[in-house]
Amino acid sequence: VFMKQKKRYFLAGLFVISGFLLFALGCILFGGSELFAEKLYFETYFASSVQGLDVGSAVKFRGVPIGKVEAITFTADTYRNDPAVLERGNSDTVFQSLMYIRVLCSINLKEYPSYSAKRLKQMVERGMRATLGMQGITGIVFINLDYYRVNKANDATDLKFVWTPEKIYVPSKLTVLQNIV
Repeated sequence: VFMKQKKRYFLAGLFVISGFLLFALGCILFGGSELFAEKLYFETYFASSVQGLDVGSAVKFRGVPIGKVEAITFTADTYRNDPAVLERGNSDTVFQSLMYIRVLCSINLKEYPSYSAKRLKQMVERGMRATLGMQGITGIVFINLDYYRVNKANDATDLKFVWTPEKIYVPSKLTVLQNIV
């Protein structure tokens, strides 16, 4: 009788442990698939507030979601010890550029395999810029990528900095709303 009771406890414990393992495996397969996805990273900088933009916010190309925001920091957190920054010292230009907001974004290559580093650089050369977009009146902000006319006047409004970006750099452009504010 004692051995039968031990066997039942063992089987019950085995059942609970295997159920937990199956649950954990299911969570990883269905919820964590993005952990193993190959991503293309790029960064953009903003000289003004990014209020409403959060890690996990959408990155859209002409309104189509293609990725998400991975990190939001100040450029000083990443580039203050860059040799080009240290060489220039405490000039006003360097000081101002270290106060830019750096937004690191990713594109999921599993869902969008046509994107590559080469293609993204070509898109930037052809006038693609990042702006802050607002979704309705909710205050939810996302990164919107779209083409704008590129000429000498537009290039003058691109943010200036002395470091070499760690990831592919996509210049930002002020939206009409930001210009008004």
